[in-house]
Amino acid sequence: MTTLVPVVMRRFVALVLAGLMIGVSLHARETAGAVVANQLVVVPGPRFGGLGAWIDVYDYIPEFGGTAAATTPATLDRYAAHGVEVIYLQVSKHDPRSPGLFASRWRMIRLLKRAHALGMRVVGWYLPGLAKIGLDIERVEAMAALTVDGHRLDALALDIEDTRVADVNTRNERLLRLVRHLDQIMPNRRIGAITFPPVALEVLRPDLWPRFPYLRLDPHIDVWLPMSYSSYRDPASPYHDPAYYAAENMDRLWAHLPEARLHVVGGLAATYNRDDTRAFVETVRHKGGLGWSLYDAATTSPGVWLTLRNTSD
Repeated sequence: MTTLVPVVMRRFVALVLAGLMIGVSLHARETAGAVVANQLVVVPGPRFGGLGAWIDVYDYIPEFGGTAAATTPATLDRYAAHGVEVIYLQVSKHDPRSPGLFASRWRMIRLLKRAHALGMRVVGWYLPGLAKIGLDIERVEAMAALTVDGHRLDALALDIEDTRVADVNTRNERLLRLVRHLDQIMPNRRIGAITFPPVALEVLRPDLWPRFPYLRLDPHIDVWLPMSYSSYRDPASPYHDPAYYAAENMDRLWAHLPEARLHVVGGLAATYNRDDTRAFVETVRHKGGLGWSLYDAATTSPGVWLTLRNTSD
């Protein structure tokens, strides 16, 4: 877990580099868990590691969520107290209510800055429609380029679940074009792939996305985030069990990509009790998952938050 520094400290750190490197003086400022170095805020820790909290546009933008859009920077203080290490923040969406590159740039920046001040990393995510690939490219470019007062998104993730491009070959080629481009423009930051769970693609709905291009995507993807939403499964099915479903999805994804690093997303959070939550997290951790979370943060009950924290320690 990230340790929160209770006061703001300023210091100069002198770094002496050997060999062909010359000595430089680096100005660094530490705030609660974040370090500003060369005017860029950096929060230590794996970008997709540990306990995560998901925030979508319906949670923080009134034009989408109305009165339910109650997530503000102050909300993040509670998430940090629950032990959250990574905020997964939807920053763009195909929708007439957000015709620009960001769904709400200023609201997103407020959340980004507060998360960093609390020592939490922020992964910006976006669901590309692939029908207008030029617009998808513009949006991921804007996400990658965003820097405000030294703050930027620590990593980016693509939510790969839009199947409106009916021809699978065309859909795959457009997806690969987008992912390759993102990899090219931000080679020093992590990229995540939020995907349908393999059980859905291979057992329950093989017509949903045939020939999903795991192997072709993998060179450009740092972490895979299967949406292991057991709540969607038939109550009579073993897949309705959060731990069982997570385990099989992990095994099936590793069958395609044995070295893949996984952050498993469970849910839906509103349907999970404390026993469900404990079994889900313990399974993901025991099997070697990098991170775990429930979708989404706003619908997670206090009891489930407590279990998430206690099981994640």
